Amino acid sequence: MSTSQAAVPPRSGLTTLVDIVVAPNQAFERLRIAPTWGWAWLVASILGMAGFALAIPASLHGVETGGPALYAAQVQNLPADQQQAAVGRIVSVTKTVVQIQWIFVPIIMLIGSLIGTVVMLIGSTIARGDGTFKKLWALSINVGVVTVGLGLLVMGIICIVRGPASFVTPTDVQRSLPSLALLAPGAGVKVQVFLATFNVFQLWATALLALGMTVVARMNPVAAWITSLVMLFGMAALGASFAR
Repeated sequence: MSTSQAAVPPRSGLTTLVDIVVAPNQAFERLRIAPTWGWAWLVASILGMAGFALAIPASLHGVETGGPALYAAQVQNLPADQQQAAVGRIVSVTKTVVQIQWIFVPIIMLIGSLIGTVVMLIGSTIARGDGTFKKLWALSINVGVVTVGLGLLVMGIICIVRGPASFVTPTDVQRSLPSLALLAPGAGVKVQVFLATFNVFQLWATALLALGMTVVARMNPVAAWITSLVMLFGMAALGASFAR
């Protein structure tokens, strides 16, 4: 066992997820030796579901207020006498999705972490790091405590503090966290959603992933940052492509 490994003995996954927030370097060293992720997934999922649940009234108000005009543009090819009914159905389905989407937070987190792990593994291979799927998966899940756990929880709290009436479009809730979108209030929806990805929690997580890869996968810092930024910009582009 190396000196660095001996200096950072494995501890519980609960301690590691706390250290991701308060002492990330210790968490990274521990994840390299003992890549645990169960506690991080559980805690992040619970916090994320709570955040989504808190945001439901705001999301429903945004759908009810701004949804009809938005969805009308999507059914404009239908006969005029069918458009209103079609918009009503879309609004109804969207409201149902809003009310149950919090249930899927744990699954979505696993899917997102899987994609992120594959990207980091590719980056590690190209940069000749020694990262393994297990170690990078554990890193991704633990960093998810920041984005999925704390990020969604704070989003929900913001929605409660501001009140549902301040959310007038279906995408207002996802733009509620402080982000670069504040610098372009008059931009189109796609640009707003793209910029909203660069919020305080995503930027925090991007830095954690970059720094974590240098420890967990022994990657060159430049390669680690490039890999982390590729994931961030890819997420922003994907979100913007689905924005309406």
